[in-house]
Amino acid sequence: MDFSWKIIIDAGAVSLALIVATLIRSRFQFFQRFMIPNAITAGFLLLPLYNFALPPLGYGTNRLGELVYHLLNISFVAMTLRSPPPTIRRKSGGVVGTTVGILSQYAIQAIIGLLLTLLFISTLSPSLSPAFGLFLPLGFALGPGQAFAIGKGWE
Repeated sequence: MDFSWKIIIDAGAVSLALIVATLIRSRFQFFQRFMIPNAITAGFLLLPLYNFALPPLGYGTNRLGELVYHLLNISFVAMTLRSPPPTIRRKSGGVVGTTVGILSQYAIQAIIGLLLTLLFISTLSPSLSPAFGLFLPLGFALGPGQAFAIGKGWE
């Protein structure tokens, strides 16, 4: 049996970065005042590690997408196992108002993403695919799991 420990080491590196980011957030008021999430801070801590320090050792970012994909599914399963919150009856804007709000947010994210992509195509990277701009609504509105799955299909 040939088992690679690289995925376990990747998960450990991400976990350690989240712990360090939590310590940084608890010590520096800047991160608390501007409500910078621990995951963003941990990501910035891991950027030089995975781009410069670990590639010569055979570690790369190719497994991180799969790690996020599976851990995101596990987190959604874990959320369904908790007890439901008490129901509170209140008047809402209705189904139509909620639908219009959600769909307009998807459309605005797609338009902003496509406009930024066209800007990048015209200035920095002419070979960039125009579909790259759709990662913005895929990542933020539908979640990173959907963005990863569709992005893998686009590759």
